[in-house]
Parts: sequence; C-alpha cells; structure tokens
Amino acid sequence: MTFYNVVSAVIFLGAFRELLTALQSSNSAAIARSSVLALLVFNDAIYTSWTIETRQKRYGPNLMLIDLINFLIFAAALISLNSTQNNIFQLDLTGFASWLNESRFWLLLAVYWGLIMWWTYRAGVYSEPKYPKWLVKWAALTGILFLIQSLLVAVFGGVVAYTGTLIATIYPFAYILGIRNYVLRSGID
Repeated sequence: MTFYNVVSAVIFLGAFRELLTALQSSNSAAIARSSVLALLVFNDAIYTSWTIETRQKRYGPNLMLIDLINFLIFAAALISLNSTQNNIFQLDLTGFASWLNESRFWLLLAVYWGLIMWWTYRAGVYSEPKYPKWLVKWAALTGILFLIQSLLVAVFGGVVAYTGTLIATIYPFAYILGIRNYVLRSGID
C-alpha cells in the first residue's frame, strides 16, 4: 500500500490546504465544496486502511485501479477548487477552469462515490453476513445527492443550487461521521 499512502498524502494535503484557503476567504460555496472534498479524502484514507488492515481484505490490482482512478478524480476536484498557480500542484491550470466548473465538481464527486461503492463491493465488505443491507442504500444516497447537485448547478445556479449545496454538504457529513460511523463502531457489520 506504499503507492496508495504516498498519493493519498499528497491529495490529503491538497484537500486540507483548499479547506483552509476557503475558510480564510469566508466564501460559503467554496467552504462547502472544499469541506466535502476534504471529508471524502480523509474518509477514503481512513476507510481504505481500516478495510484492508482490520478486515484483512486483499488489496489487489482491481482495488488499486479503482483507487488510482479516484486519485485522478480527487486531483481534478482540487483543480476545480483552485486552478491558479497557487494550487497544490503549483501549476497554472486556469485553462481547465472552464471545464472543471462547479457543476462538474459535483459530478466528479458523484463518480468518485460510485467508484468507492464499487471498491467496497469488490473488497467483499457488502457481502459480509453481518453487513446491514440498508446501509448500502444510505451510502448510495450520497452519490445521488452529488449528481442532483451537479444538475441543479448546471441548470439553475443561484438560490436553488445554494440550497442543494447545503444538502449535498450536510448529508455526507451526517452519513460518514454519524450513520456509518455508528454502525462500524457498534460492530453491526
């Protein structure tokens, strides 16, 4: 898992940096996007390690490929948050800024979430006898909300998208830090 750890550390630092930058700017939309991205990056690092180490799952090429794609998605999301030379990559990527707009940011997160659910399935977590099947549906709702938010931003923007941003920000925090965390800590799965 050395490759995973190195790439994860770079993405982790980038997400944390963008969160701090957004907090300093007081831009609520930027804070929402960067906080969700930071949550997903932090969650990915912790949950992957926990699954591989605690559950004794084999970290083979299929899971590695999904992780590599997810790292590329995270990198694109980081560029979406900051395409100037002041980003984690220290490259002026403003040419990508028009393509990596806010709608596509949420779309990237929806694709990431779908892939992380596929990763969890491929790792055999969902097929464990004690794993609650209702939790899979709650997990899927996260990706669906990201997809809806992408569409709201693309079609409506403004107030409708802002309301969606609140929901697409609050629910992942509630699911990851509350619902799923409770299930994992209580040994239900």
